[in-house]
Amino acid sequence: MYKIQNKLMMIFLVCFIFLLIPHMAYAWGPGVHTLISFNLLDELKAYGSFFYPVVSNNFWEFLYGSLAPDFMVAKKLVSKKNNSHNFDFAHNLIETAKSEKELSFALGYLSHLASDKIMHEVFLNDYNVVNSLEHMSLELLSDAYYANYLNVVSFVLKKRSRLDKPLKANLGLVINTFIGKNILRLSTRNVISSISKSIVLNNLKIDKSIVDSYIKASLKLSKEHIIKLN
Repeated sequence: MYKIQNKLMMIFLVCFIFLLIPHMAYAWGPGVHTLISFNLLDELKAYGSFFYPVVSNNFWEFLYGSLAPDFMVAKKLVSKKNNSHNFDFAHNLIETAKSEKELSFALGYLSHLASDKIMHEVFLNDYNVVNSLEHMSLELLSDAYYANYLNVVSFVLKKRSRLDKPLKANLGLVINTFIGKNILRLSTRNVISSISKSIVLNNLKIDKSIVDSYIKASLKLSKEHIIKLN
């Protein structure tokens, strides 16, 4: 019975994703954000950042924060007041953090937004990506190159946390966040990631070395945003 319910949930979510495509803003996928998070930890250590011990000792919270901005779906349809996918929201999380776990989560959240800035403003423009379907294809391609990190994403999302409570200001956002997290979970399923990898690698001709160069730029900007807080 459980397996049937699980399959029905997957079918529902796949259909829901395609209904949302015209309204979704895409950037890096969860696999790439996780890759950046691991590299960012090393960068903060090498730099001697004040925040390195916080992130190092609470790395699960950092990883969770680096995924959290994408818990919100259909961002363009959410009012400005309730839209948490922006730097003001991230800085408020940092300023109001009451523990190192909350601070690490907030820093991960900030790193996600900084990374997305490179994807939105540089990568997509360089390749003249103009519609949501192309956006999603580019996101899937990038994650396909780093599919092994999706196992980490799956593990992180399985753990329950109250750290994303600020994203749930009202019932509508509670539902929105629930849907967003399940879409991310779905994207980590082996069958889904294998199908998407096969499709995009056969149809998008962007070399991995090119994707890597934009990921490095995202890592650099994420580091700059965090050390600026020192």
